[in-house]
Amino acid sequence: MEKEELPRIDGNKIFMSARDGIGLQELLQMIKKRVFSGNREGIFLIPYEKGEIVSYLNSNATVSSQEYLAEGVKLFVDCRESDYSKYREYLFPED
Repeated sequence: MEKEELPRIDGNKIFMSARDGIGLQELLQMIKKRVFSGNREGIFLIPYEKGEIVSYLNSNATVSSQEYLAEGVKLFVDCRESDYSKYREYLFPED
């Protein structure tokens, strides 16, 4: 297989060149997709008096950003489906 043909993805297989760094991003995407397949993204507004939830999400989810508002902490989160359901009442209201 020629380097020009790399990376090539065939189902769950990836043909790449680790030595030349060809296909590393694609490999990382495949790993992320498989490892985090049960995850869900959400925006939560957690009241300040529920700081333990903010701590929990920071420890057990991927928090891409957090913003401090008058009503509480607004978190952009990629978390397990079970945590998303558990904290559904704190989902940020859509406009």
